[in-house]
Amino acid sequence: MQTRLFRVAAWLISLLLLVVLSGVIGWTLRSQPETLALPTPIAFVTSAPASPTSAPASPTSAPAPTLTATIAPKATAALTPPATATATLSATPSATIMATATSATATPAFTATEDTPATATVTDTVTDTPVITFTPALPVTPVFTDTAAATATPAATVASSITISTVEIVGLPVPTPTPPLDNGDWGSLTDPNQMQELVVISNTVWIASSGGALAWSKGSNTPVLYTAADGLYGNQLNTVVNCALSGFGIVFGSPAGLQIGDARTGRWRQINSGSGSGMRYDDVSTVYCDAQNDFLIIGYREHGIDIYDAASDEWQHMDRNSGLAANDARALAVVGNREQIWVASNDGVTVAAGADSTFYNADNSELADNRVEALAAAADGAVWLGGKGVMYRVQAKQWSVYDEGSVEGDFPTQQITAMAFAPDGALWLASADAEVCRFDIKQERCSDFYAGAAGMAPGPLTSLTVDANGNVYYTTDGNGYAVFDGRTWRSLAVRDPLLVGNSIKALALDASGALWAATEAGVQQLAENKLPTLFDGADSGIAALDIRTLHPGADGGMWVGGMQGASFFDGSSWQAFTTKEGLAGDTVQAITVDGEGRTWFGTNRGLSVWNGSSFFTIDKERGLPSEDIRALAAGDGAVWIGTAGGGLYRFAGNQLQLFNRQNIGLPSDNITALASGADGELWVGTYRGLARLAGGDLLVIQELDERPITALAATAAEEVWAAAAEDGVFYSDGARWIQLTLGDKLPSASIAALLAQGTQVWIGGQEGGITHFQR
Repeated sequence: MQTRLFRVAAWLISLLLLVVLSGVIGWTLRSQPETLALPTPIAFVTSAPASPTSAPASPTSAPAPTLTATIAPKATAALTPPATATATLSATPSATIMATATSATATPAFTATEDTPATATVTDTVTDTPVITFTPALPVTPVFTDTAAATATPAATVASSITISTVEIVGLPVPTPTPPLDNGDWGSLTDPNQMQELVVISNTVWIASSGGALAWSKGSNTPVLYTAADGLYGNQLNTVVNCALSGFGIVFGSPAGLQIGDARTGRWRQINSGSGSGMRYDDVSTVYCDAQNDFLIIGYREHGIDIYDAASDEWQHMDRNSGLAANDARALAVVGNREQIWVASNDGVTVAAGADSTFYNADNSELADNRVEALAAAADGAVWLGGKGVMYRVQAKQWSVYDEGSVEGDFPTQQITAMAFAPDGALWLASADAEVCRFDIKQERCSDFYAGAAGMAPGPLTSLTVDANGNVYYTTDGNGYAVFDGRTWRSLAVRDPLLVGNSIKALALDASGALWAATEAGVQQLAENKLPTLFDGADSGIAALDIRTLHPGADGGMWVGGMQGASFFDGSSWQAFTTKEGLAGDTVQAITVDGEGRTWFGTNRGLSVWNGSSFFTIDKERGLPSEDIRALAAGDGAVWIGTAGGGLYRFAGNQLQLFNRQNIGLPSDNITALASGADGELWVGTYRGLARLAGGDLLVIQELDERPITALAATAAEEVWAAAAEDGVFYSDGARWIQLTLGDKLPSASIAALLAQGTQVWIGGQEGGITHFQR
């Protein structure tokens, strides 16, 4: 024991002298990740964790050569004609080394195009004169100066290579590439029963849902469903109108703009901010069309409204800078031929009339609060507004208020979310709890009131429509729609949807090959040729909205992690684990299983390792630099640990290695996703881009720029899928990177989960369900 302690002490003294000596000589370049030995080595057994029995082993080899002088990095290129250029640096062996500014002027001038890019390469040892070569060959006059002579200890030759590549002419439009994924089948898994609005055209009910568009023939029990696999730009649809203006038709509003369906061909046409139409934004929340007066108004979730005048083919935009009280347009109503445009928001109501606007809120009007979700304009010019348990009538700036206490009989008590006038002049209104009222304007009361009647669909109610025959329809967020023919109610919903809920939080495959998905409805097992098996918070112990991650168990079953800890489903029952059972933190944000069958839990308070009978915790007290664990991946005999702000750790042999921006060049120390790829490589998603770590070398993927990465998936065939916040998915087959957007069958522009295995890929959207790709 004394010999071992002496060896450890001698090693520590040697290390201290080396650090002091390096400080005297100059800045020491850190080319290798820092190795941090845990104060307490981890020994996993089948029962309780064992106590430490030995100190960390002493180093068996000398440290890698490092330079005693740093050469500041910088490389630029001046080209004629003006063009943009990118520069990358590499050093062998790994070291931080570079030259001062390098300029290369091409004489005579040359032209770089997409087909014939120009490449300049500078190769330099620390003492040699640099050599610059151009392809194609050009006479050049290089200028290259080292700031300091570099001496290696022990002696080493360090070469640097600066490459100027992909010279792009400024202003040249970049075409959108066609994804090389046409050799397979695309499909969508969605919940079309999350219906947002409907319109009745002849004998067909057209429905905008969070799981696609539905064409439901009256009298039929089965609708036609259109999804992203059929040409929609995403599966989330927020509104639908029948617009007889030239160039329009059945118009659906979505986060990707307007989507116009052709009922005869089943094809879709897009009108959005990028189509050259005049639309300013894409985040459509509501649409109002008046074909008789030749105008269309588009309400946006965050950007006010657009007004399209079809007669002049002109667009006008309004927002907080030009007449609106708020930018979130929740509902629209129009009096006459745009004499008044009413826009409802969470901050009150704007009445735009000509060049002037009037703002109503709880401070200057009869509004009880600023939240208004429903509007309806009557033929006499009066406008009706829906609040929480209250309805308002405004005409010539005179207000009337109707609520449970002021009207005779029943009246909705919850937030009024929908209003519509019937052909007979009656006003129908409904609350989020599916309380439906036929309001008699003359008698000022609900002449008919329905709540929970036979045949009604339970809420949340999202819209209400009255057709030309006086039939009343309302849609719900999850329970289909209901129709009232004046005598009875009837509810209709898509039978046996492939998914329950459309907001994907996590995806995983179990040992049997069944897909598991976590949505706002709960955790569900989607086995082939079977209906989804749904588990809610009462089953798993974790509320559906609080789920963060899924991972298959070492010997089957499925782990679920979230804000109430972790739960395990063994095929028949659930077992819950919280801090009371030994978890390091209350919120489980990542789960993985290592090569020895142990389950690792990344929490907001550190790591917990489950050996089948007990937990062992790794936190700051045991040497963990950062306790907020956001991502985990096992592979190549190690467990990789991604943190929020603390960088990346590699755990192997009871030691942690630290990788961060400073020592290896990670794009960010905020790790968002990890995936083990082919040949032991690790893909690292960060808040500022994607990187590949293989053999100790880090490669930052320039094609993704500094986009935040939200999910990763990799296969043994060198395929990599990376989700970028609000920017779809980037795919690589090992040769090039291709960006997939809403036009490429994605369920949503924002992807929350990715899963790849063999020839299959599942892409889970923050909205719009799942897209499935099968080669």
